[in-house]
Amino acid sequence: MSARRHPLAQLDPALLAELLERRCGRPAAEWRVTPLEGGKANTALRVRADQRDLVVRVAAGGAAALRREAALLAEAGARVPVPELLACEPAHQGCALSIQPFVAGLQLGELWRRADEAACRAAGEALGPALARLHARAWPSPGWLALGEGGALRVEPWGHEQGTPGEDPLLAYVSQALRGRAGERLGAEWRARCLAQLERRASTLDPGPARLVHGDLNPTNVLVSPDGRELRALLDWEWAHAGSPLSDLGNLCRRRPGGGPPPAFVEALAGAYRAAGGELGERWRLAARRVDLSSQVEFLSREDDALARELGAAEILRATVIALEEAAPL
Repeated sequence: MSARRHPLAQLDPALLAELLERRCGRPAAEWRVTPLEGGKANTALRVRADQRDLVVRVAAGGAAALRREAALLAEAGARVPVPELLACEPAHQGCALSIQPFVAGLQLGELWRRADEAACRAAGEALGPALARLHARAWPSPGWLALGEGGALRVEPWGHEQGTPGEDPLLAYVSQALRGRAGERLGAEWRARCLAQLERRASTLDPGPARLVHGDLNPTNVLVSPDGRELRALLDWEWAHAGSPLSDLGNLCRRRPGGGPPPAFVEALAGAYRAAGGELGERWRLAARRVDLSSQVEFLSREDDALARELGAAEILRATVIALEEAAPL
């Protein structure tokens, strides 16, 4: 069974169909409900009736998370393709849910596995400008994006230790995490190797101003057309925050158990990102891998050991450390 951060929401299909009839105008008896796979937190259901093809998403965080998701979709949707938010129901069968159109498309990882170099290059060319537009949105400081008064998004500072004045905040955070559960799961050797690469690569990182970051930009959250030429949607915005664009690029381009992105995709992505105004240093992949270590360590720090194992968190982190070790000296 797939490990999850939160259990799947159990909705009565008949009551859900009645809600869809009220919201969408099709008789309750016509709606067909099918669970959608993927995701470790929220519950997603595909619902269809006649010409209507929709997704019902149940927010694991309740009504507050639903309101935040709506604000994030509005903010990001002005810059990149996102699913349209058709309706919100904060208290249906004790759950907070949204109704969105079903977006037809191919997950980016599936496109990579086809080994079609032209399609992979086209996908990079389509995604690069979109990410440049997203990352152009600046925030006053890094942190979590929360709802403020009036429903506007505001930045809440990170809750983890920032280290001593003048200390690299990324190194401070990862060092703190590796003293705890993450370090125990990695073991002494890999903990030391990880810290050594963070210290060695410190000069590759210039985080710059905080930007709007997706926060979970893995290939399953990127939908493209089968030929890669069209970016259909970026999905699942619950981890969006103000931070370094390198965290999105590092997540997208990390080495995973099933393989990383094809070189043609990475080359096209970087070129299109720069052409659209995105800022990338000469050795951006080193810097992105370094920033991405914080996300990988965060996964290893969670209490749910089954989820960490299923996601291959330790294996991914070790692959990142090896990639940093193999890189040419600075």
